[in-house]
Amino acid sequence: MRIIALGHAPASLAVDLLIIPVSKGAKRLSGAAAAVDKAMGGLLADLIVQDRFEGREGERTAVRSMDKIAATKVMLLGAGEKPFTVAAARKLAALATGAARGKHAKTVAFMLPDGLGAPLADIAEAVTEGAILGDYRFLKYKDEELKKYAEEAIDSFGIVTAGGKKDVAAAEKGIRLGYVCSQATILARGLVNEPASEMTPGRLADVARALAAAHPKRLSLTIHDEKALKEMKAGGILAVAKGSDEPPFLVHLTYKPAKKAKKRVVLIGKGITFD
Repeated sequence: MRIIALGHAPASLAVDLLIIPVSKGAKRLSGAAAAVDKAMGGLLADLIVQDRFEGREGERTAVRSMDKIAATKVMLLGAGEKPFTVAAARKLAALATGAARGKHAKTVAFMLPDGLGAPLADIAEAVTEGAILGDYRFLKYKDEELKKYAEEAIDSFGIVTAGGKKDVAAAEKGIRLGYVCSQATILARGLVNEPASEMTPGRLADVARALAAAHPKRLSLTIHDEKALKEMKAGGILAVAKGSDEPPFLVHLTYKPAKKAKKRVVLIGKGITFD
């Protein structure tokens, strides 16, 4: 799924599904959403009344555009209480991808509501993370489900900004960071979701090697094998490893930023392998 920034008028976007977040308690649509409703002849305003739509978080209702705008369908998605925070953006985007799959939409446009509770780049980053991670499923060992999920995949998810080129640039900045963070999270989730028989210490070390090889300018790697661990007197790791046929490894990855680091951050934790 591609995440893109869109600065066009929402009514002109030729997508399968246009998603309009609506705050809780809103009696009428405003801003760009009101312009879409006007183009549709007040159909969305009628929908709010007829479906008793209240804007509760995750609440949704949809209607076909009847060719009054470029989008095939329009969905009102409850955004909950104002303001539209980073946390709310991330959660709502995850709900949006699920709703879009339910409507069999291949192309989606997600309008940012009025009254953002954070800088646009931060909101776009959160929406990107929510959309990608909300769409994530671990189906590696479920062939039929994986095939169906791939067939129903969303091709593009557009974040619609209210402003011009400046807003699009800010959104694109957030999208880039959100994409990187999401892919890192998906990598970690994939490792965690592997069965213990597959994700052995040696396999985890191989993943670390692949990561370091893919980013040689930023990542350096040291892997301590059983011999090195004995020399380090790493008794705890060695004791646990005696209960397994798999040899132990201690993985040390170091990230070096492009610019001079302001401080050092060390993350230490037990690996996700069984033993």
